[in-house]
Amino acid sequence: MKSGPGNGGAIYSSNSLTVLNCSFLNNKAIGGPAHYWPPFVARDLGGNAYGGAVYLEGANAGFTNATFFQNTALGADGVYGATGGDAAGGTIYSPVRFAFAGEAGQTYAVQASTNLTDWTSYSTNTIPSSGVLEIQLDNASDPMGVFFRSQKQ
Repeated sequence: MKSGPGNGGAIYSSNSLTVLNCSFLNNKAIGGPAHYWPPFVARDLGGNAYGGAVYLEGANAGFTNATFFQNTALGADGVYGATGGDAAGGTIYSPVRFAFAGEAGQTYAVQASTNLTDWTSYSTNTIPSSGVLEIQLDNASDPMGVFFRSQKQ
């Protein structure tokens, strides 16, 4: 048996979401605790936790002038040797999409930084004819809690 999930420490949304001039500080999504019911010896799984600050379920979101700091997702421990719950998206759990405007046909580097001083290349892309490049970050493998910019190459 698996305990209940903890989704979205501050916001859980299945609709469109617009956030303006807001800070998300020290929010936590915590999976439900595993339980033991005597006289049965049950191996109960800890609950999953997703989106320490924001959990988006098939929703579009826009964040303008939003600050995220020390938000966490914590899966609960299991009991009697059962595995604990998964945790993902310490800040936001949802694929995150960015749109960068640029000159069609030109190559731009998308760069990431944790301190706005040191930048590393995240990807290099050619701007399509629409003049807008869209990039999606997946929670499992892409960096979160960083700043992004684009630079013409």
